[in-house]
Amino acid sequence: MKRILPLIFSLIFLCSCAGTAANVKPLLSGIAFDVKLTFYNEVFECSGEISKDNTLTLTVNEPQTIKGMKLTVKNDLLSAEFKGLTYTPKTEKLPFANVAQVLYSALSDAVYRNPQVKTQDGAFFIESAPNDKYYKIILTEAGFPISAEIPAAALTAEFSNVSIIK
Repeated sequence: MKRILPLIFSLIFLCSCAGTAANVKPLLSGIAFDVKLTFYNEVFECSGEISKDNTLTLTVNEPQTIKGMKLTVKNDLLSAEFKGLTYTPKTEKLPFANVAQVLYSALSDAVYRNPQVKTQDGAFFIESAPNDKYYKIILTEAGFPISAEIPAAALTAEFSNVSIIK
């Protein structure tokens, strides 16, 4: 009996750790970061920030052919600046698979919907509601984004050097 009790307690502990809620608050606005975006077969490296008013700004560092292009998204309105020219397309005519808007959509949904942070196998994450365009955002224990996956748009984002905007 003495050997069975520790086994039972171990099983209860292990089962309670899988997919449980975590006491982590996502920090997805008021931050600056570097991000590597993989979109289908393309890779973009950008510097970015999400202001406290939830404006996403990405500045392309790679590929060299579009280095310096600045993409800004707020309230689903996109503008692109490159070599002194600014372009603001009608976003309703753009495909869903638009890198900046897709990333903005996932991050702003996570900010406004305030989903519960879950934990599984030591990782903290939030994900969209089942009927939405699915996304999953992996977080640090402090709530900063580590990565985001948006399968419907074939987009993954790997965040680094995340810091709070002063």
